[in-house]
Amino acid sequence: MELPTADLAQLSLSEPASDGILEEELDGRPMLWRNVLSSIDQAADAMTLGELLHGECFSMQDAMSALEMMDPQMDSGMATADQPPPPPPPDLLELSELVAIVDELLRGEVAWYAGLPLVQTVFRLDWLHATRQPCDARLGAVMLGAVRGAAAVRALVLRSGVSEEEDFSSSSYGLDLREDVPDSDVLRQLIAEEEAAAGALRDAKGEKAVTDDRAALLEAVLCRLRLRRSLFAVLGNLLRPGPKALETCKRMVALCEAQLPGVRASIPVGAPVEALDCLSGRASSSLLGSAPLRKVELPSREEAVDRLEGLLGQVRVGW
Repeated sequence: MELPTADLAQLSLSEPASDGILEEELDGRPMLWRNVLSSIDQAADAMTLGELLHGECFSMQDAMSALEMMDPQMDSGMATADQPPPPPPPDLLELSELVAIVDELLRGEVAWYAGLPLVQTVFRLDWLHATRQPCDARLGAVMLGAVRGAAAVRALVLRSGVSEEEDFSSSSYGLDLREDVPDSDVLRQLIAEEEAAAGALRDAKGEKAVTDDRAALLEAVLCRLRLRRSLFAVLGNLLRPGPKALETCKRMVALCEAQLPGVRASIPVGAPVEALDCLSGRASSSLLGSAPLRKVELPSREEAVDRLEGLLGQVRVGW
């Protein structure tokens, strides 16, 4: 940056500071240390918000790999021992919370597809680390589908061998991707919960005492369960060769696209992020290591639906 004032231009860290010099011997060599805090204070006073100082030895590469201190997403050295453990997945989840969880999963998935780390996007949902624990059946089916779907995407990309690290983060960070569960079991659970949701919606429409808000929530849950089931089927069939898998994939893509208008229209009925105590990423903190983390900015729920629609369109182009 240009020096903002003449006073700042005259500052020199090589001149003795007014508050003393420290001399010591290090490995047999005399070392001279100067206190430069007063010079730094003067420089800070002369600068305005947004201005930066850098030396000749501080390059753009250094800036890109620098840590943003005390930012939980960037500073992996922040103390987390005093943070309470994430809550376990509940036995029963409110409909608005289930809608929000599915939408938040989609936000993480499309961000992961764009190159951000899996552990900071999809698995920022703490409950995904506990898919082996009993919980709400609808939530369990959705989470299992998301975890196995992530395994399928990772396998597809690694099998193709055409992506660079900045295009797709393939590291699984030791996450439990439930390789022990066959795709048929995942689909069976998703179909069972989809049918149960459809039955609950039919019953609600036949009861005069049911409010319009509850009917809207049930419709929102149903279209999201259909989306998760069809999206998982798309990913699974992309891994299988042959014309039968291709035809199934085409049908499932069409089913996915048919759910998107309903998902987009019902986003407002989902609970806000602030109301969910399962998106802190606390369960992932032990897997991140000490390396500087990437700054993660997820798309909004609406943008996530738009991105998924674009990705499905790209799959169609591949046919």
